[in-house]
Amino acid sequence: MPRNRARTTNRGTTSDSTMQKAALLCLENHMSQRSAATKFNICHVSLNRYIKKIKLHRETGSCLPVFGYGSFNTIFDDFQEKQLADYVKFSADMYFGLNYKNIRKLAYEFSVKFDLTVPNSWKRNKEAGPDWITSFLKRNPSLFISLPKATGISRAIKFNPENLKHFMDRYESILSKYKFQAHDIYNMDEIRVTFVQKTGKIVASRGYKHNKAIISGKDSTVTMCLAINAAGNLIPPMHIFSKAANNINSMQDVEFLKILKKFIKYVRPSVHKKVLILLDNHESHLCLPVIDFCREAGILLLSLPPHCFQKLQPLNRSVYRPFIKFLNQNISAWIENNPEIKLRICDLTLVSSSTSALVSAATPQNIINGFSMSGIWPLNRDAFTKSTFTPAIFEDIDNMLIDNVEEKPTNYVIREPTNSVTEEPANIDIIPHLKTEGSLALPISDLDFC
Repeated sequence: MPRNRARTTNRGTTSDSTMQKAALLCLENHMSQRSAATKFNICHVSLNRYIKKIKLHRETGSCLPVFGYGSFNTIFDDFQEKQLADYVKFSADMYFGLNYKNIRKLAYEFSVKFDLTVPNSWKRNKEAGPDWITSFLKRNPSLFISLPKATGISRAIKFNPENLKHFMDRYESILSKYKFQAHDIYNMDEIRVTFVQKTGKIVASRGYKHNKAIISGKDSTVTMCLAINAAGNLIPPMHIFSKAANNINSMQDVEFLKILKKFIKYVRPSVHKKVLILLDNHESHLCLPVIDFCREAGILLLSLPPHCFQKLQPLNRSVYRPFIKFLNQNISAWIENNPEIKLRICDLTLVSSSTSALVSAATPQNIINGFSMSGIWPLNRDAFTKSTFTPAIFEDIDNMLIDNVEEKPTNYVIREPTNSVTEEPANIDIIPHLKTEGSLALPISDLDFC
């Protein structure tokens, strides 16, 4: 059975209004049925059947007849199909989306539950047919096939209304106290840039599936630190190379302190004119030399909630994705223009920063949109809908299971999350997030601030 059936005849396509006009001429003006059919260019046999239905309608008061072929029999009615579509959407919102196979099995189980009449192929295969799933998606245009982004369970459940409220309360109190404007609010983060680019789609010979593209053979990475503010400005990036001084190629205390020193050269904060930096709670951001330097320079650090930077960090919302896209294009163009020259680690910084990759991605409008989508600036507590917090239901279920345990094993300690807020000392301007989760150089209690 074809999934896109093409009509081979125009039978049954006459509109109801045309059939009603022809029937009224025959019933009220006593015109012959053949003459009326010829006048409106319709079949006289179809007109005869329609007039009989009109007479029956007038005698019994039944529903007004409708001309044409009726709709084909569907497995589910409109309400049942809406339930299926809503469940598919809910599963996707929970980060457990259903594929073609899952939906077909679900449709069969749904039909068995309600004892519906289904084709024999459904009973034989224990799933709906491919024609049904194609028609189901056509009848529900709000559903479409997409490739989900891999997300860890911690990121899924930690972004919940409670954590967001605690962060927004602290952030709003900072805005009220220091009267920060858009040019005073910065977001700083690191991203790893790699030599190996992702290849794009190409046009090739049909039937040959082993097409290849040249990429850089060495998988070396460079850590690039970016800083943007809510006014749409970008601080020149800083790169960290993997050498003897930093063999793990990641942000360390010394590198972050150098970045802050470079940051104040462009921003020029002071104790009387402070600025706010939003960043994640990495251990390099909370070391004591960094705290002392920020206190003297007039920099306030506000840590984002753990595992929530994918939603609350402006760089993640609107800059990183286009940057990676343009970077892959630039690396591919560089390899095509220099086929005999090996891409070196120093060339990677030129390809990513000096050319159009970063310039095209970190546009003022993209930066402003990132702060707006995350609800940072302008401050918007309602930037996220209820469906955004759907995956957090797993954390609620886990808490319910812990609460329902009557006897806890003596050799295990169940650690409850810490949600209390304590006032910071008056002489410290660093404002980390109230949550103590995440990897820190020292425990929060040892640093005497939270």
